[in-house]
Amino acid sequence: MRSAGIRVVIPQIILPIYFQIVEWVPLYPWNDLADGNSQQPLWQRIWSLRIAVALYGIWFVLQVANWWVPYFFRST
Repeated sequence: MRSAGIRVVIPQIILPIYFQIVEWVPLYPWNDLADGNSQQPLWQRIWSLRIAVALYGIWFVLQVANWWVPYFFRST
């Protein structure tokens, strides 16, 4: 069971790292970033950052309320 857990966790760590490398590091011809990153204009607008932080904050609160509080306090 322990090796199965590792086989599940390792891809969850590797895939976001891979995604960030492909999106931000020019690796021509694998990814053509000559014109820039398609996500770059989003991060230049402060309102989009505020919306993203608010949505992630709401998501985090919902996760804590629905998963972690019952898990730690043994809700019925």
